[in-house]
Amino acid sequence: MATNKKPKKKKPQAKVVSLKPENLIVKRGRSMPIFECRVHEGWSDMGKTQVTVARRMPNGHLVVGFYMVDLWCLGLKDTFYRANLSMLEYEEIVEMASHEIPLEVVEPALAFNIIYASIEYAEDLGFEPHKDFKHTQYLLPEPDDFEYIEVETGKNGKPFFTPGPYDKVTAIMQKLEKKLGKGNFKFMLEDDGDIFDDPYQPDHKLRGEVIREYLPNDKVENKLNSLNETEKTDFLYQTVIVTLAIEMAEGSLETLLEVYDDDFFDDLVGYYLDEIDGMRETDGLPPVEYTKELEEAIEGFVNLIMERVMRYKSLDFMFDTKYKPLPDDLTQEEIDALSPEELIAYLDDTFNMLTSEEKSFYNVRTLTLLEIDRKYGEEDKIVIDEASKKAIIDAVWEKVKAEDEDGFFDENDEEVMQQFRESVTQVIDSLNEPD
Repeated sequence: MATNKKPKKKKPQAKVVSLKPENLIVKRGRSMPIFECRVHEGWSDMGKTQVTVARRMPNGHLVVGFYMVDLWCLGLKDTFYRANLSMLEYEEIVEMASHEIPLEVVEPALAFNIIYASIEYAEDLGFEPHKDFKHTQYLLPEPDDFEYIEVETGKNGKPFFTPGPYDKVTAIMQKLEKKLGKGNFKFMLEDDGDIFDDPYQPDHKLRGEVIREYLPNDKVENKLNSLNETEKTDFLYQTVIVTLAIEMAEGSLETLLEVYDDDFFDDLVGYYLDEIDGMRETDGLPPVEYTKELEEAIEGFVNLIMERVMRYKSLDFMFDTKYKPLPDDLTQEEIDALSPEELIAYLDDTFNMLTSEEKSFYNVRTLTLLEIDRKYGEEDKIVIDEASKKAIIDAVWEKVKAEDEDGFFDENDEEVMQQFRESVTQVIDSLNEPD
C-alpha cells in the first residue's frame, strides 16, 4: 500500500568562498602566522639583497613574499609572492636562491626593517617601490607594528647606484642629478668596477677629434661669414649641441644615430646647460638664472637641432649655403611669393624644426583650415557666427582625436584643451569677416 510521504528538506549547504591568492594576501596576509624570514648573508655590506617572508596559510601550506631591495639607492626594485607552497617546494626555492649567496634565517623584525628602510630611503630620492608591493605589503606588518632596528642606507652617507641588467640607467642618473646635484652621489659600472661621482658624460678628450672630423674650422668660419649676428649666435650654440651629442656617443655620429632616445636627449640638455654656464664663467659673465620658461625654450632649441641631425643622418646640412639654424621668419607676403617647390621645402623645414607639442597644435591649425575650406571654400567672404564657430571646433576635435595615436589631446587636461580651443579660434578669427 503506497504511502504519501512528504519529502525531507535538504539542509542548506554553506557556500564555499575561495579567495584568489592576491585577495587572500590583502585580506588575511597580516593575520597569518610567520613561519620564518630570510636574508642573504653579508647583506649589510652588499647594498643589494633578497628578503623572504614566509607565512603559514590556513591550509597548512606557505605563502612567501620575495623582496629584492637596494639599500644604497633604488629601494624595493622587485617583489612578488608564491602561494600554496608545500614545505618541499619552499625548501627548493630557498636552495635555488642560495646558490651563490646563502639565505640565512633572521628575526622577522630585521627582515621588516631592511625592506621598509630601503623603501623610505629610495622615496626620498624620488624612486617608488615596485608596483606589485600593492600586494606583497600585506605579508609585512604595518611600519609601526614591529620592533625598530636601525638599518644603514646609502653608502658612506651618499646614494650609491650600481646598475642592474634591467635598470634604465640614463633616466635614473638624470633623476639623481636633478634631485641631488652633481657630486652628491656615486655610480659604479658593474663591468669594470670603476666608481664615478657623476653619471655618464661627454668625453671631452674626444673634442678635438670630433671637431676635426665633423666641424672643421674652415667650414665653420665660412658658414659664420654668411650669417647675421643673431644667426651666428644660434649657429655657434648649435655646434656646441652636436659636439656634445657626438662626444656622448663615443665620438661617432653612427653610434649617436643608434643610441639617441629620450633619455639621451635629457642628458644632452643637462650637459648643454653646464657647457653654456662654463662658457659664461670663462667670459666673466654671471650664471644664468633658469626659469621654467627658459628651460623649456632651451629644450625646444636642442630638440630642433637634434631632429635635424637625426633626419639628415649627417652634419653636412649645417654647411649648406641656404641653411639657417632656425627657419626664416617669413611674412605672409613672402610666403605667398614662394614657388610651389620653395613653399613645400619651407613648410617641410619648419615642421621638422618643431617640438612634438608644437607639431600637435600645428596639425590642429591645419585641420581647422581644411574644415573652414570645406564649409566656406566657394564663398568670396567668410562670415562665421558663434554657432558656426562652435561647430567648427567640434568638427576639428573629432578629426584630431581620430589622428591622436599618442593620446596627447586628453579632454581631462584643462591646459591642453584650452590651447586646442585657442588654436582653432585664432585660425577662425584670422579668416572671419563678420558683417
